[in-house]
Amino acid sequence: MFAPRKQKTTMAEGLKIVGSVTTDGIVEVHGQIEGELHCSSIIVSSTGQVAGTLVAENVVVDGKHEGPIQASEVTLKSKAHVLGDIRCQTIIIEKGAFMEGRLVRVRNANEIQPEAEESRKVAEISRANAAAQAAAEAATRKAELEAEAGHSSRKSNLPADEALVYLDKRDDTQAKATLNEQRETDKRTRSAKN
Repeated sequence: MFAPRKQKTTMAEGLKIVGSVTTDGIVEVHGQIEGELHCSSIIVSSTGQVAGTLVAENVVVDGKHEGPIQASEVTLKSKAHVLGDIRCQTIIIEKGAFMEGRLVRVRNANEIQPEAEESRKVAEISRANAAAQAAAEAATRKAELEAEAGHSSRKSNLPADEALVYLDKRDDTQAKATLNEQRETDKRTRSAKN
């Protein structure tokens, strides 16, 4: 019977997307994308701007693109301005198009997708590592602040003035404020006793 018609998504001019976009259909870009775009066909119109990886069966660029392109078939229209490597089976470059980067011709579609999948996995791993590192730094900082707050709330052998000098060297305003509050409380307690 008839093959199902592919769904088409149009990004309007003035719309900006930051992040990865994945769809089975055709994406027509009139706005801006910063990130990866994975779909069956991509059309970057003359007003479209993409900064990131394009992965599709067919890619048509008539606007600006910065980053790698991985596709079976690539067409650079006359107003295209492409900065990045292109990995494809076939390419059409119209008169007036600008392209700076490496052009790698592959023999079949299987040589295109593994690299795209690998770059997607590397990006996911680096995002996960960055999130884990940020969480670890936040936990460490929280533990330090709790320890300093606990240290300053109980009586210690370190005089308040020496502690403030120590914290000033570390440039820790929150711990200094806690210590100053403790020092004021100690002064009030001493004056109430006298």
